[in-house]
Amino acid sequence: MNGTDDVVEKALDLGTAYFKGEDFVKAKDIFKKALQLVRSYDEQELGRIRERYGAKEVTTARESPSSCKVYHPRYVRILDNLSATYEKLGELETALKYAQKMTDVEPYNLKCFIRGGKILQKLRRDRSALKLYDKAIKMTKQTDRQFVVGPQSRWLTIIDQQKRYVSNRIKTQSLNCKQLMPVSDLSSKRTYLDPIAKEQRLFKKTKDSKCQATSPQVVAVDFIRQLPLEVIPFILKRFTSKELLQLVPVCKTWKNIILKLPEIFRSFVLHRASPKDIGNFCDFLRTVSSQYSNPLQGFPVESIHFSVKAPSDEIKTLDLLFLRLQDVCFRKMILTVPNCSTSHFAKITSKDRDLTKRMNELSVVLSLRQDKHHENKILKNFPNLKRIEIIFESSVVPITELSSVSQEVNVDAGCMNAIESFKLICNYGKIKTFPFLDLFKSGVSKNLSSLCITGVTFTRGTTQFDWLRNFKSLKDIWIEGNKNATFSSFMKLFRDYSLSTHLTTLTFREDSISARFDLEEVSDDYFYGNNLKNLSSLDVMGTSLSGLGLMRIAAYMNDANLKRINFGDCPFLKLQREGGDDDFALTANHFFSALQNIEDLSIPQLGTLSDQDMAILRKEIGNMKSLKRMDLSLNQSITGVSVYDLLKALKESSLKPLEYLNIDGCTSVSHITINALKAQGLVQQVSSIYEKVKWRKFGLNSYKYQK
Repeated sequence: MNGTDDVVEKALDLGTAYFKGEDFVKAKDIFKKALQLVRSYDEQELGRIRERYGAKEVTTARESPSSCKVYHPRYVRILDNLSATYEKLGELETALKYAQKMTDVEPYNLKCFIRGGKILQKLRRDRSALKLYDKAIKMTKQTDRQFVVGPQSRWLTIIDQQKRYVSNRIKTQSLNCKQLMPVSDLSSKRTYLDPIAKEQRLFKKTKDSKCQATSPQVVAVDFIRQLPLEVIPFILKRFTSKELLQLVPVCKTWKNIILKLPEIFRSFVLHRASPKDIGNFCDFLRTVSSQYSNPLQGFPVESIHFSVKAPSDEIKTLDLLFLRLQDVCFRKMILTVPNCSTSHFAKITSKDRDLTKRMNELSVVLSLRQDKHHENKILKNFPNLKRIEIIFESSVVPITELSSVSQEVNVDAGCMNAIESFKLICNYGKIKTFPFLDLFKSGVSKNLSSLCITGVTFTRGTTQFDWLRNFKSLKDIWIEGNKNATFSSFMKLFRDYSLSTHLTTLTFREDSISARFDLEEVSDDYFYGNNLKNLSSLDVMGTSLSGLGLMRIAAYMNDANLKRINFGDCPFLKLQREGGDDDFALTANHFFSALQNIEDLSIPQLGTLSDQDMAILRKEIGNMKSLKRMDLSLNQSITGVSVYDLLKALKESSLKPLEYLNIDGCTSVSHITINALKAQGLVQQVSSIYEKVKWRKFGLNSYKYQK
């Protein structure tokens, strides 16, 4: 149980103490604050809290599973306490409102019905109370018992007692009314006419007739039927393809109009599709595309996201998809077919040249045929691709060493001419080669601006990155988690060759830490300055770079351009106030004075970071006036005091609070400090997940893929 849970429990205990002491006003205030707190959590955080309490996933049962909502385990108890408190204060309507919320949240908790029923009895609404008790008994007969709270027999006994009491009171009231009525002979019965009551009845009748005469009639408008055909696409473009297909069966008019507007169908999502589903989908696209005004160019579709239900049907279904969609022009295709090998995919995509020629973006999950280089043929089948993302989840022919692949490869160097973004992601545990390496070595691309390589195996040696010289227009390089790839070899290329002068983002993370890398002394004879001068983001997390090496890299960078830096999880780096002989040390006053425009500073999981280092950062806060975001996550040695002092000094220096602070996994920073940071306006947003043990998250801040 973490700190925020303790706050809820303490609030309940304190409020209960005030309630027992008959200080109902203070009890009400405490319970209302507790209610605001438990409502402030998002669904993901509530799920973790419920796990710690040992509660089930959901606490409501409604007719539709999709409408289920997750609540805090103490939510109903807080509502119950509030209802009881308002009842003591005499505010019965408010007490009834909270009691009704209880029955909505936990419809199988009989105690909730008892609370609401007794309040209704106090309000003299006996018939409503009786209906509520009947509903409670009906709920106990439901087959789903997952929300039952407490022993049922006890609450059922109470409900039966209250039902008998309410029924008897209703009967007594009815008898009393009958006794008050005068009993006389019909022949001698006299009727008393009350003139005031008569006037009231006449006034009410006149008022009702006027309301009926003046009430506007609701007119239903079928806008699809009545609007011009040229206007309808502007309205229907806001709907997804799935929503549009749900409108087709409304009537024949809607069906005819919608199917005559092919331009409104932009994207399709086919998850867990079978061959039959693909056949129906192709028939539908053929029907829609027949209405397209320019069939020679192909019916344009923005994107399709496709996956297969049965792994054994992947190749068959994929073949059917490419074979029958020859008249469609997909701009983007996302395929998840992990059991389809590169050889099968190359064969399937070579059948329909028109479909593959028109495609601009491709994202595909495949298995790698490591003994045959079909990945080069795949690129040749898509000559106009601008963005490609290939994820190799497994290998068809497992091998243990890179050198075991000895096949002569014919590479078409021109197949990369149009590519602007290339992302190669491999399952590190199953892929033991470097796919596309022959293409990278021989191919030259003037348009490639973004490159991401993760999970591959490099050959050992200092020339392992020489192929990067073929790409002179790179703006974004992301190298992460590659076996045998070292940061020292990578920087050697930056030292000896003039690469891309457009490079703005550089991310390099080693798979395993190698020998400490200090970089050479600063000199104009190297190409570091030419390659790094336009860098705006540098991420060297998890590398063998030392503090001295980082300072030397910073000397080549342009202070005005660099906005983001991440040097977390570097075992050979530690902060130091003044210069010294320690190569591990990053001299803070020199480093931050040289880079005064940093807006995003990330130091996650730096084993040496302590309160003393936080004090060093605080002293350099005058050089960090542009700082907006800071990541100090997974540093368990830093305390709340040092974090508070740092952010306070930052606000005093820059006259504005920090926009975002990440202290996930910082177990020594208490929730009291976090609340103080927010209350005093030192930070706008804080992430403080104490249970977090891993910084890297695939697709968010990392592309290291392992399944």
